Amino acid sequence: MLGEEDLTKQSAKETQKAIEESLGTNSQVLSRTIFHGQHTMNGLLEATDAKLKEELSIIVPLNIWQDAAARARKQGRALSKRVSELDGMIAIRSNDLESVTKKRDHAANAVAEKEKAFIEIEEQTKKRTKELSLNADQGFSIDTAQYAVNEAAEEVQSLENSLRGNAGGLQTELDPLRKEADSKVSTLHAEKLELQTLHRQLDRNELALTGATEKFNDLITLNDEDSVCPTCKQPMSDDNSHRHFKEEMESNLANVMSVIESLTLSVLRDQTQAREKQLLADEIEMQVQSIHVNIRNEEAQWQANQRELEEDLQSARSLYSQRSKEFSDAAKQIETLNEVNRMKANSISELRSFKEGLTAAIEARNMISQDLDEMFESVKNLEAEREDARSVASVISIAAENFGARGVQTFILQNTVHALQLASQSYLDELSDGTLRLELVLDAGDRILRTASVLNSDGAWTARPLSSLSGGQWRRCSLAVSLGFSDLVSRRGRLCSSLLVLDEPLTHLDSTGRDNVGKLLRKVIERQATERMDGIVRRIGGLSVSTILIILQDLVAEELSESFDCIDEVIKFKGHSKVVVDEEVL
Repeated sequence: MLGEEDLTKQSAKETQKAIEESLGTNSQVLSRTIFHGQHTMNGLLEATDAKLKEELSIIVPLNIWQDAAARARKQGRALSKRVSELDGMIAIRSNDLESVTKKRDHAANAVAEKEKAFIEIEEQTKKRTKELSLNADQGFSIDTAQYAVNEAAEEVQSLENSLRGNAGGLQTELDPLRKEADSKVSTLHAEKLELQTLHRQLDRNELALTGATEKFNDLITLNDEDSVCPTCKQPMSDDNSHRHFKEEMESNLANVMSVIESLTLSVLRDQTQAREKQLLADEIEMQVQSIHVNIRNEEAQWQANQRELEEDLQSARSLYSQRSKEFSDAAKQIETLNEVNRMKANSISELRSFKEGLTAAIEARNMISQDLDEMFESVKNLEAEREDARSVASVISIAAENFGARGVQTFILQNTVHALQLASQSYLDELSDGTLRLELVLDAGDRILRTASVLNSDGAWTARPLSSLSGGQWRRCSLAVSLGFSDLVSRRGRLCSSLLVLDEPLTHLDSTGRDNVGKLLRKVIERQATERMDGIVRRIGGLSVSTILIILQDLVAEELSESFDCIDEVIKFKGHSKVVVDEEVL
């Protein structure tokens, strides 16, 4: 009956479950503390080391410390894993740090090189501009040169007119020759003026052709170096900007080529016309000289005056040639000034572009330096976190070791084994009249050593292994350990049972042994020993059993009737069994 409920019709499993729920314990505790069988395979004395430790865990649960050790080990593994992860992250960040440091150094070198190149280009530009400026006569005017040429031409014309006027006396005689000479001279003069004009035009076209040719060569060179930016002189990748640059260069080349072809045709045309004019001028001059020879032959009397006029005319013509050369030099000076202005404009544009590239390089260097500082800080934080994780992992490792089998668990198990040994010995003293000792010790390897000692007739103790004990000695030790275990279970509050069942506890015991078993069980029932030793009342264990049932195969010990309140008999005869209940049972 359990709570006035009949459990006889339930299965053994259901009944066991109801008992466990009612008592708040499990079947292992119940079977170990209430029932002690006769089979040696289930006894504590012959149990293996692992089995004995498992049974001792009933008395003092080690699962709290085992869980703590497991949690500490788990947390330690997690921290070790985190340390490994941080090591990997630090290694990766360190590699990135090294790479970014190299980039920063490369960017710094690039900035230094650009600054140096910028200064060199700036100095070269200033030097070249200064040289061109020195070569160019800033105060020279093309209009002044043109005026001087015209003035020299007028002087020539005046002297020629004077020459013709001086020959007025010969008009009648030499009028046809003079007219012809004058016509030829005028034609020659006009042809020379045109020839000079053609020469000036030819000089300008040749100069323009030279400039266009140089520009064409520069474009060809620049086009050959298509992997270098014309502005910053840096390698260009093959992208859209590169293709655009190629197309623009090809267009410029085509335009310059067209200009060159046009100028070449103009130069060739001017050269041809100049040669034709020169030939014509030479021919006219020869004709004039021929006429002059005829006139000089005929005008011998006027030769001296005529020679003087011709010398003056020659001087005027020399002056005219000199002034023409000065005019050409002035034109070249103007071209030089234009070149200076163009160079200044190009230099300013090139320096501005180069300076923009330098500014971009400085910004890139500063950004890389900022990234580098952030990465330094990140690595520093990761290293700090790793050191914290290592420190905590070290503490957790120590805790896991202290909570483990070699730490707190060993200490608790050692105390429990010692308590079991003391409790068992108190019962063994009763069962053996003090002639047997049982030692339970936890060695350095956490093994529970079980040895026995026997009292000799001379009062000396002899240590003996359990395997060498007699059957009665073994039974006494086994029963003492079982009762000591139940005693510890009761003391530790795991289960205080009022019932104790013993199956064939008297096996291998002689009359004295059986009598001692009876006396011990009676003392357990009474809870107080009546035996006085040295005037002290000794308590028998911590059991508070009120009912003890002993199952015997045969009634082999009449002396037990003095120790037990009643004896029931189960009689089996011809396949049937019956129970004879002692009339003294209440």
